[in-house]
Amino acid sequence: MSLGALLCSRPAEKPENYIFVALIATVAVGGGQAVLSDLGVIGAKALTELLAFIVCMRCFPHETHAPWSSRLILCLIAVGVVGAGLWIALVGYPEREAAGFVDWSRLTFFNYALGVATSCIVAPLFEEKVVRHLLLSGASHYLGRLLATLAVSVLFAWPHIGNEIFAFIFSVTLCISVSLFRLDSWQRALIHGLLNFVIIHWELAQ
Repeated sequence: MSLGALLCSRPAEKPENYIFVALIATVAVGGGQAVLSDLGVIGAKALTELLAFIVCMRCFPHETHAPWSSRLILCLIAVGVVGAGLWIALVGYPEREAAGFVDWSRLTFFNYALGVATSCIVAPLFEEKVVRHLLLSGASHYLGRLLATLAVSVLFAWPHIGNEIFAFIFSVTLCISVSLFRLDSWQRALIHGLLNFVIIHWELAQ
């Protein structure tokens, strides 16, 4: 097989391939961030997650999705904002005394823009593609939808130190949205990104 043919080829749409690519992407992102951070590269998280998202989309571009419409977009926005409001009410506000908020006066525009792009665009796209498309699809084949939803949600919540319970519930909700409403990675990322956007700006306002 020529190099061109190899680069143009895609993995077969099989559950084991979904899981394998998701795990490789996760490990590669972690390793890549460590290396780039040691080298002093600014935006290491955004760079590695964006590259991994592009590769995952290249390998598995097809997802069932709800047709885009103005009504759907408004619903996605509403879910993201309501989710953020619940986080503020249940997690952020009760723990505000112990939280170390960023001082807006010391935040440069570049760092603000990079933080928003990373947390509200790149990270949601990467996580929705890897966790709730590839891992959920692959695990559902072997465990069934219910156990797969719980398993991938535990994995998603694990790194969210201090927010594990909310992250777990949020992940379960997004997993359910795949089954009930056929939301794809882009649509779920809109919810996820808006939630992060509202939370970030609530923290900056403190």
